[in-house]
Amino acid sequence: MFFKTFYSYGLVGVSVIIPTLNERETLPELLKELRAIGIDEIVVVDDGSDDGTVEFLLAQPDVRLVRRWQRDFSSAFLAGVQAASHEWVVLMDADLQHPPEVIKRMLPKMKDCDLIVASRYVPGGAVSNWSIFRLFLSKVAVFLFRLIPTIARTTDPMSGFFAVKKRFVPPNLHHRGFKVLVEILRANPDIKVCDVPYVFLERRAGKSKISVALVLVILLQFLECVFSKK
Repeated sequence: MFFKTFYSYGLVGVSVIIPTLNERETLPELLKELRAIGIDEIVVVDDGSDDGTVEFLLAQPDVRLVRRWQRDFSSAFLAGVQAASHEWVVLMDADLQHPPEVIKRMLPKMKDCDLIVASRYVPGGAVSNWSIFRLFLSKVAVFLFRLIPTIARTTDPMSGFFAVKKRFVPPNLHHRGFKVLVEILRANPDIKVCDVPYVFLERRAGKSKISVALVLVILLQFLECVFSKK
């Protein structure tokens, strides 16, 4: 297996963290693809799914399941980091919008980088079938956050798909919402950041978690970054 072969040389171990909330339809395919590339460890943090997600995961002997009922993405990621066994953790969505094969492109960069961001905004990166409005919102958010020097080290600070060494994850991620990468960048101004391109795919099943409330959370997070002394 790809990762296990690399890990056998003592270079790296990788835990993939997947927060879930009612993702029963996409999880079988996602786990199949992750297993095919030989992921060392799969950690799923479920926040109270009621669609059969938990029952499905309990039947997967190679999945480490963390059950919670907080419905907060940032703390779900932290719970996954705490449960992870390996030096590197990869955060990705459960809805197959983050292609697992991108992780293979992250792996070679783990020898030289501390944080590897899957970016939609480098050559080779793109989004699939977004509305003009959604694409506009994304590009505005990226533009605003990249005005902040510590965050501008990546071309896609809004990415929810990245790999990072566990020791660089702040012990407290206080923003409710999805953009934990911003906090990791702010908390670690000296780490080496690398980007890899990927195509953000259309959701295959289930409902999107994007809402007006999330847009407001991102705006508040940006204002805090601007006016904070950190």
